[in-house]
Amino acid sequence: MFFKIKIKYNDIIIMTIPYSKQQPPPINQLPNVNISESLADGEVLKYNEATEEWINGTAGASAGTEIVATDNLRSLTSGTGTPTGTGNILLGLNAGSANPASNGLVCIGMNALPVASTNISDTVVIGENAGLVSTRTNKNVLIGSEVVSSLNSTINNDTENGVVIGYDAGGSRIGNSVVIGSEANKSGYSVRSVIVGQDSARSTLAIDQVIIGANAKSLNGNANGDNTNVIIGNYGGERHTGASNVMIGSSAGQGTSNYSSQKATILGTDACKNSGGKDFITSLGHASGFNNAGVNATYIGKSAGLDGGNHANTIVLTAETGGLNPISANSFFVKPIRNITGVANALFYNATSGEITYDTAGGGGTEITATDNLRSLNAGTPSGNENILLGDNAGNSVGSGIANTIIGYDAGANTTGSRNILIGKQAGNGGGSRNKCVVIGISAMQFGSGTDCVAIGTTALYSPGTGSDECVAIGARAGVSGAGQFSVVIGSKASEGAKFDNTIVLNATGSAFNPTQASSCFIKPIRNLTNSNKLLYNSTSGEITYEPAIATQYALTSNLINPTAIFTNWATPTGTLQANLGTPVSVVGGVFAFPATGTYKIEMTIAVDNITGGNIRLNASNDNFSTQDIIAQVFAYDNGGSGIDCANTISTIVNITDIANDKVSVGPFGVSGTIRGGTADVRTSIMFIKLS
Repeated sequence: MFFKIKIKYNDIIIMTIPYSKQQPPPINQLPNVNISESLADGEVLKYNEATEEWINGTAGASAGTEIVATDNLRSLTSGTGTPTGTGNILLGLNAGSANPASNGLVCIGMNALPVASTNISDTVVIGENAGLVSTRTNKNVLIGSEVVSSLNSTINNDTENGVVIGYDAGGSRIGNSVVIGSEANKSGYSVRSVIVGQDSARSTLAIDQVIIGANAKSLNGNANGDNTNVIIGNYGGERHTGASNVMIGSSAGQGTSNYSSQKATILGTDACKNSGGKDFITSLGHASGFNNAGVNATYIGKSAGLDGGNHANTIVLTAETGGLNPISANSFFVKPIRNITGVANALFYNATSGEITYDTAGGGGTEITATDNLRSLNAGTPSGNENILLGDNAGNSVGSGIANTIIGYDAGANTTGSRNILIGKQAGNGGGSRNKCVVIGISAMQFGSGTDCVAIGTTALYSPGTGSDECVAIGARAGVSGAGQFSVVIGSKASEGAKFDNTIVLNATGSAFNPTQASSCFIKPIRNLTNSNKLLYNSTSGEITYEPAIATQYALTSNLINPTAIFTNWATPTGTLQANLGTPVSVVGGVFAFPATGTYKIEMTIAVDNITGGNIRLNASNDNFSTQDIIAQVFAYDNGGSGIDCANTISTIVNITDIANDKVSVGPFGVSGTIRGGTADVRTSIMFIKLS
């Protein structure tokens, strides 16, 4: 196989050399080559423009491109002299020009690292003006035009072991960090952080942070103390200056001006987008907590707390398309809840413990019931496949584990297992085995082992111990000492100091809120408000529903003398303050029909005058009065004769299962005398109260 080698000078081809891969010719047999028979050590091959020949001679003695056959490789215009160090590659005008004593330095590009830098070794700098005014760099990889142009920290650990890629990316510190993207972390600095995305973390002083997404956590004014955040998504956390937060989703936690929040857990596109400056927020769902979120509030569902009204210590849980907004602080709002009748269980709430329990209606108590791995510099080196490890020490002990995604400084550093998602500084890094766990947040599930666990929030499920498999803990310090098996704890400090199996804990108080027993549901706060609807709990389906209360009364409108047929002249009382509640029991032709199935109490009062005998009967039918039975009766007597009124009362309880056929009526039997009536001054009456 033959080739041609063309040699150019000032873009003019001055030599064409035939070349055979099998047997290259001796160099002194090539055309336009004139090499003396004796060669001195250190001489180079150069072009003589006057004779138009290639000759041997001393390095630097005349114009041309120079290749030095020592331990260094450099172009003629690079550096200020021959490097005294070893293992350097300097290519480009002024490349590495002020660092002749460096070792293992790769500088490629015009003005790449042109100023003197201390403690420099084992560094790669590629790009025009890369590291332009950097005075300290060691064991770094800097790639991109004007990348890390001002690396000047006097703290060695803050300028070492960094990877920075992108135009004008990186700031004054890059220690143990990965910074990728055009102008990523420009005008800021990063220590032990992972920053990926155009303009991400711009002007941010990032320490122990994971910031991924275009413009994520940018424009925050160089705030100090802005540490240990996990922010993923374009514009996520933009203008944010707080610490120990988790923000995941496009524009999640984005502000219109600089703001600070601490230990917030925000997941979802536009979640808490305009709710800056609030601490301990837990917000899950698209546009949840969008405006005016409250401190220690928990929002779950699309547009939950779309306008939070700045109400603190509030829980909003919704599955409705239009979302749900709270109307007060220290409250619990949930929608939808299905309206259902005929369920015999009611919910009760214990204002002291915050637990919701259930009991039969009317029950007592005070309770309302790929095969390759992707890893960054200094991350673990697993033998298993399909792992993603980003961050210093991330996944150092994964070993043979497979399909893990571990992001953040020291995240999963000492854990083993497979199919885990661990995101945040020291997330899941303690010793132990974790499998199929989702852990997001600074020091979340830092110690202990588990399977199929979900821990989201700073120090959530921090030290679960044993017996916490298949649990869910969401919120800062949620389940910090563990959550029981199959349990769900949501909200800052929910179940912080106790754990029970099969238990639900929802907390928005801002303080520790712990369950007291297993197989239970605890919610706090719940607002105390007078309301005609009661909660019902179906222990089979597990659903909570509500039902309006029903109380109906009728009065006989006028006197009946010696009646023989059922009473038909019934009307609602008209006296002061008299009223019915809910959907009333209706009456047509003296027959009473019920608005809903359930258990009812019926109370009948009969006023009489000048009665000599007989009784008043309450009749019931389950076939729309094709047949009927007597279920209660009042004996008619007036204890004295004419001019003396007497009233007799009787009550009973009925179970209505078919509102089309289950009906009642009131009628006389052998009555001789007067049955007294009146609606303003009630005499003879009947009352219906729904019990369940």
